[in-house]
Amino acid sequence: MNPTRLKTGFQCLVFSTNIDDDLKAARLIYILEKTPGVQDWNLDIEDCDHVLRIDYQSMDLDSLLSDLSFFEISLRELPIW
Repeated sequence: MNPTRLKTGFQCLVFSTNIDDDLKAARLIYILEKTPGVQDWNLDIEDCDHVLRIDYQSMDLDSLLSDLSFFEISLRELPIW
């Protein structure tokens, strides 16, 4: 069993996503609203990478990724410059 990756402290993650329609966006909203520690987020579906930015205090990243993959939503972490 892999240890859970628990992200702590106020931080920001930026992802490229495959969210390109209203159904996937609604599923994302549902998941983010029930994910403990998520403080704020935004999604830019007009960007070519459909960028998702998540501000969080403390979050179980593996659990979030698992929940999103169940709904066929994929994320690829982007570097923050």
